[in-house]
Amino acid sequence: MNEAGATEDRNVYLEERMRYLEEANRAHVAILDMLASSDEFQAELNRGKNTESIFNATLVQLKRLLPFQEVGILENQEDSSFSLVVSEPASSREQLLADIDNLIMDGTFSWALKRNQSIIVTDKGGNCSVLLHVIATHARIRGMFVGRLPYIRKTIDSPSLNALTITLRTTAHALESCALYSMLREHLRTLEQTVKERTEELETTARELKRTNERLVTLSETDPLTGKFNRRFLMKTLERELLRTKQKKGCLSIVILDIDHFKNINDTYGHQNGDLVITTVANASHAKLRSLDIIARYGGEEFVIVLPETPLSKAVLIAERLRESVHAISLPPPMENLRVTLSLGVATFPSVMVENVDSLFRQADKALYRAKQRGRNRVEAVD
Repeated sequence: MNEAGATEDRNVYLEERMRYLEEANRAHVAILDMLASSDEFQAELNRGKNTESIFNATLVQLKRLLPFQEVGILENQEDSSFSLVVSEPASSREQLLADIDNLIMDGTFSWALKRNQSIIVTDKGGNCSVLLHVIATHARIRGMFVGRLPYIRKTIDSPSLNALTITLRTTAHALESCALYSMLREHLRTLEQTVKERTEELETTARELKRTNERLVTLSETDPLTGKFNRRFLMKTLERELLRTKQKKGCLSIVILDIDHFKNINDTYGHQNGDLVITTVANASHAKLRSLDIIARYGGEEFVIVLPETPLSKAVLIAERLRESVHAISLPPPMENLRVTLSLGVATFPSVMVENVDSLFRQADKALYRAKQRGRNRVEAVD
């Protein structure tokens, strides 16, 4: 070989070696740049709340590594199909979709999935190379990266390939974390909704239970025939009122009223009409009382009226008003001609003969007995 030919071969060799060294230098600089930005990349992945934001952060990182002209990421759907989620630049979407269709048709896409590593092929036009790389964890394939390089090449240097693989595996784990976070968030929303519904149910049950208890208390303290208080409530209230009266050094009166000749009413008109008389007397008496006064059915045709803060003289006037009110009532047939009369006995605390509820009742009962002995339809009080 002459000297000119040897010189030309040496120049070709040197030019090829120079291109190789420049490419190797560019690859190492790109890897160093990517490593320098790894913390920023990880932060972007952590901030990503959905697949698209994670894919966008990944594309930014991969473009630091290799001089891709066009890049995109496809997501593996629930039905095992792949959908292009992000692409750069935006105008490259149609070209990338065309490349993907060609790769699917010739089996390269399926081959890349099975190998679970990067594959470089020449595009259909023969103008550039297309790189495919699966985005996957050990458990599941999450997607596929596709990038178009501006020149024809068969391989990528090992450092760049390793950096590419590590980046996409990090992306795959970020996607799993995002999916788990979404599942957890949805579970928490469901749990919160369940807790809210259960709390509302418990509150509703508590309100119903409270209303039921109130109704039970009312029923336990109410006479079913007249709707007035019963004997149980009367005795409890009297104990309380007498204690309060003693503490305040005030006065407390009671009136025992009895419907005169009630047995004759029952015998003449029947028990149903007798019940009507009892109810009518209760309502007529209640209508003449003050808001602080209490009327209760004591038993049979007897009622007891509690008059707080009422001296004996005023209690007698109230009892007389009750007697007149009942005597004036009109009853429906067949009792339209019946005039109902009352006998009433009044007693008051403080009194020489009254120390407690029992003695107060005894004195009022004595006064009632005297009213009956003196002809009924009258009011009598303890002297």
